[in-house]
Amino acid sequence: MNYQFFDKYLEEHGDFGECVSNHKDKTLVYKEKFEDENFYIKKYIPYGKRRKRIAFGLYQDRALHYEKVCKYLAKLNIPYVNLEYKKIKRISFFDRVSIIVTKDCGQTFENFVNDFEKNKDLITKFYDFFILLIKNKIYPTDYNTGGMLIDNKGILRLTDFDDYKINSFLTTNFKKRLIGNLSRIYLEEPRTKECESNWKSCKRIKLENLIWKENYAL
Repeated sequence: MNYQFFDKYLEEHGDFGECVSNHKDKTLVYKEKFEDENFYIKKYIPYGKRRKRIAFGLYQDRALHYEKVCKYLAKLNIPYVNLEYKKIKRISFFDRVSIIVTKDCGQTFENFVNDFEKNKDLITKFYDFFILLIKNKIYPTDYNTGGMLIDNKGILRLTDFDDYKINSFLTTNFKKRLIGNLSRIYLEEPRTKECESNWKSCKRIKLENLIWKENYAL
């Protein structure tokens, strides 16, 4: 497959596919069909302090970061959305544009979470993945149901690795943040009381495997 087809997204304007997400015109996600397959193209335009940190090598380009996380996940045998193609275009010392291309791998996990009894195994696996990541020093600082997909075989796959940190130093506040973010799943989205209760119960049971969980509210 000629993935250079997607190089057009490195330009400011062009014959792009449907824009499905746009954050401040700096992180954009497009969907386009190519050779009878649907692809997602995520475009990064660094800005602010991150722009300078990437230029000086203090921060990794998001395209390279996605590739790095994929390699770690492959070693752990955790299903994830594979990186099909990446490209970085340097415009100047400070300015650059990068893209990552992934195949359409299914529906967002968010569509399944409210029916707890029907999807209990998937929800349990959601926490299993979190524990496995933490124990292998991969820290998803924004772990949520939108960062996973269910493929056409019913397999749960991780995606969206922008906020994954690898081998970071675990301070007390960082630990609290990692655990606390899990509560957002049922605090920031509309859930039934039964669904919220089930998620809380499942979280408490699964997180008993974390060696430092006892210091933080579950």
